[in-house]
Amino acid sequence: MVVNFYYFCNWDCCSKWLKTEAAKKVITQVQRRENQRQREKLKTQHQRLAEAQRTFNAYIRERDKFKPCISCGSEPTQFVRGGGRDASHYKSRGSGSGSRHRFNPLNVWSSCKKCNRYLSGNIVDYRVELIKRIGQDRVNAIENSAQPRKWTPDELLRIKKIYSKKKRLYEKKFRQPDSI
Repeated sequence: MVVNFYYFCNWDCCSKWLKTEAAKKVITQVQRRENQRQREKLKTQHQRLAEAQRTFNAYIRERDKFKPCISCGSEPTQFVRGGGRDASHYKSRGSGSGSRHRFNPLNVWSSCKKCNRYLSGNIVDYRVELIKRIGQDRVNAIENSAQPRKWTPDELLRIKKIYSKKKRLYEKKFRQPDSI
């Protein structure tokens, strides 16, 4: 809602305007924005990291929506309870150098839940398919980087914004036409 700022001739005009519904809407919007800013300031590093990871994983699932599982090659299914896909990391997030590749799109691909959760990523088949998709040099670069990474709050906020925009772009670009 666009707010027009009025200049009042006296206090009576201002107090009358403040009692109207339009003024109440403006005040509640301003309060809501201020509360949101305060909540953002109070977030911990762990909360920011979780939000950025959630957004990044949603982007990966959207990007690879029509691709087969990187580990076993099974086709994506739409009607699986809880969704049929995970964003599977080749270099796991928990490994020492995995934090460096946590938000690297070349390290994360869509995988079926069976491979990712119950077969620990089915890593041997994952590596074979990863080499086909991105090449041996890039896989070696991911495997050989050994330095952990600490993410700053500003970087995490930027990652969240970038990948939420990219996800929306993929949703728009590859939208399925409605069936009649």
